[in-house]
Amino acid sequence: MNPDNSPGRFAENAEKIAIIICSIFLLCTGEGICIAIGPQGEGTLIISRSSSRMGPCMKEMDLRRRMLRQINSARAKARYCGNIRYPRAGSLTWNSRLAQAAFSHSRDMAFHEMFSHRGSDNSVMADRIKAAGYRARAMGENLARGQKDVAGAVRSWMKSPSHCANIMLPEFTELGASCTVDQSGRKYWTLILAAPF
Repeated sequence: MNPDNSPGRFAENAEKIAIIICSIFLLCTGEGICIAIGPQGEGTLIISRSSSRMGPCMKEMDLRRRMLRQINSARAKARYCGNIRYPRAGSLTWNSRLAQAAFSHSRDMAFHEMFSHRGSDNSVMADRIKAAGYRARAMGENLARGQKDVAGAVRSWMKSPSHCANIMLPEFTELGASCTVDQSGRKYWTLILAAPF
């Protein structure tokens, strides 16, 4: 009898195939439990992977388009931020280094389920911008948590005098933004506005 066609070899190969299928399933879905069982019920293997929904809220291209539209629309009109009137301000452009700094903070907040301008490593906005390779002569940071979309985040900022003022300051010329979802599905938004040297 050919040893390659023996029942033992068949069971071994079947189990390996089942393990591969389980691994592919978990890799694609990112979560769950998969059980690989040989043809006679032997060699049971349980592969599990912890469920995690943490990650970006949306593609960067979509975030960039929506955030620029919302922020530049707000800057296009004179308005009061609290008791202070701000004239209309020029449009901002997207900066990938600022977006990188924003992403690092949104991800940090989501991972640690915290909400603060100070990072888990005690970093502040200036540290994160510098680490991303951006040299700023002016900078501001807006945070939001729980809003379901870009429009909701911007609306919340425009209702807050200090966040509204950040958005309306004429000194700023560029922005970067990010949104990350924590494991419970809550969204953390970071907007960084700046002007380079």
